[in-house]
Amino acid sequence: MTTGWKCAMATDVEVVVAGIPAIARVRSYHRDGNGWDEPRTVEIDYILLDRKGYRARWLDRKVTEKVDDQICEQIMGVMG
Repeated sequence: MTTGWKCAMATDVEVVVAGIPAIARVRSYHRDGNGWDEPRTVEIDYILLDRKGYRARWLDRKVTEKVDDQICEQIMGVMG
């Protein structure tokens, strides 16, 4: 029995990266733990795209630990 939740398909989530609108293409999303008696853990793998859907490596350079946390919060707000 699996206790976690996984997303098998890529999902595009509109995010803001350092004040710049972008798209996070979520390649994998795994949530485990129930949050009550087990700590909730979330593993997210994403790549950043510009608003037109093109790979935007220049946005990667703007991602600090704080910005990554903000992006993950935005993704979790959509994915649950």
